[in-house]
Amino acid sequence: MNLLKQIFSVRNEKKHKVVTILGVRIKLYFSKCKKYFITGGGFNNKGAESMLYTMISWLKENDSNCKIIVQVKFTENAKQQKKYIDAQFIKNSFKELEEIIQENSNFIKRLIYRFKTKTPFLKTIKHVDAIFDISGFSISSEKTRTINNLLLYKIQIAKLYGKKMFLMPQSIGPIDFDGSMGITKESLKEILKYPKIIFCREKEGYRLLKELGLNNIYLSNDMVLQNSHEYQGLYKSVPEENINCYDAIKPKSVLIIPNKRLFEHCTNRNYYDVYKTMINYLLSKGYNVCISNYDTYDIDLCKEFKQMFETNENVYFIESNINCIEFPKIFEKFEFLILSRFHSIVHAYKKYMPCIVLGWAIKYNELLQLLGQEKMMFDCRYDFNIDEMLKSIDYIEGHKEEIRYIIKQKVQDVQKNTCFDVIKGMF
Repeated sequence: MNLLKQIFSVRNEKKHKVVTILGVRIKLYFSKCKKYFITGGGFNNKGAESMLYTMISWLKENDSNCKIIVQVKFTENAKQQKKYIDAQFIKNSFKELEEIIQENSNFIKRLIYRFKTKTPFLKTIKHVDAIFDISGFSISSEKTRTINNLLLYKIQIAKLYGKKMFLMPQSIGPIDFDGSMGITKESLKEILKYPKIIFCREKEGYRLLKELGLNNIYLSNDMVLQNSHEYQGLYKSVPEENINCYDAIKPKSVLIIPNKRLFEHCTNRNYYDVYKTMINYLLSKGYNVCISNYDTYDIDLCKEFKQMFETNENVYFIESNINCIEFPKIFEKFEFLILSRFHSIVHAYKKYMPCIVLGWAIKYNELLQLLGQEKMMFDCRYDFNIDEMLKSIDYIEGHKEEIRYIIKQKVQDVQKNTCFDVIKGMF
């Protein structure tokens, strides 16, 4: 036996095996890396992009050897960005998810389906250690059947294959499902019981799921706001910075980022007039007004605002074609900001910038309350006094440093206990 051990021996070391044959030591390298699957993110706007980058960088920071697979819609922006990101990308397809659900609806179908050619989603999910969904807002009876089922189908498939799943901070509700979309409150509860944790971004969503009888829910703020680190481990090759709009910013400028969704959801007044009144007031106080987009969906709206002041060079439009890491770097060049895109507000607060917010959902209200800025919130679902909005401009002018100090203290408090601390070690 001792002779055999001398002739042939194997012992494990950290990242390789050492094989000894007739006294010759040979290292056989191997790598058993964890695989994580991120769904619900994308590159359609800087908010979705920033959640995706936050999730990838946190996973890489905690396990530099892990492999990450991301499911996204293959937009032109996605094709450009994914060249640099240290992750594998597969295409987002509702039709694919629907087929998997239908073909696994009973035991016989499931048995037959497992012998068929596997879809990209199925090939991926079978071999991952955990799934993280970063949908900003999917579960709501006010959204379409497709949007709801994009997430609900993924949870059901994760359950079929026994994969751990985490729903990272997102908005939820209302949940007045009556079966008309093929979803009832009972079926919703049954599906949402499966994820290890559902992080509700707002108190309202938490309350609704608590009333539904779920115990796997956790109240947690926006994950991008909670992230105090730079985007470490994100890139396999770092792209050159492309802040092409930085030099175009004029002195003493105020930045306006509108949101086309606001105009679609809030029809109680003419919001073109609201913005026109604000811009005129800023001009009367000697400011330049920069209009820019945080989502390609809003570019036409930005151009319409500029056309209102077509001959006025003090109102200018800069098309933002840079990513969510580069864009917030320009915020500090402005005196203050007037925003309507949720994650533009999050990024501004991470830079401790004073903001006036025009919002249309509870997520805006709770974010501003969290950071002690509720007086700067104008809820467009209800009537508000435009004069109060103009007064908020005056207030910011006289209290910039005080506002920045309050925001800084509040942001640092948020970043002390995060959703990442909760899930660490659970997968």
